[in-house]
Amino acid sequence: MKPLFLIADDSQPKRDLLERFVQRNLDVEVLTATNTDEAHTLIGEHVEFAAAFVDYEIPTENGPAVIRHLKEHNPNCLVALVSSSDSPQYKKAALAAGAEKYICTSWPLERTESEIAMLLAEWKTQIEH
Repeated sequence: MKPLFLIADDSQPKRDLLERFVQRNLDVEVLTATNTDEAHTLIGEHVEFAAAFVDYEIPTENGPAVIRHLKEHNPNCLVALVSSSDSPQYKKAALAAGAEKYICTSWPLERTESEIAMLLAEWKTQIEH
């Protein structure tokens, strides 16, 4: 069975983009959520998530709420907040909730792609053990 990767984001184009990145770089099964309620349900059903990308401005609550919930159920899950906002407050809240990394998708495309690729390369050995 492949490791599980959660993408929690309400934007379909961004979910699709992130999923392509993940599938291109890791041998995992990707599950997606469009709001915090769906994310909480998936986390409850699949506490063994190896990693996750979570958006900050996701409907119902917010990204840090999803991150906290995920870390409570699985402290070893690797998590990155991936947001279109380059807000220092968002970054601080994400890291305080337990995220390992903060990536802004409104950075220049090359930087965003590079940050995601480096992160997934770093996570690869931990996820595909």
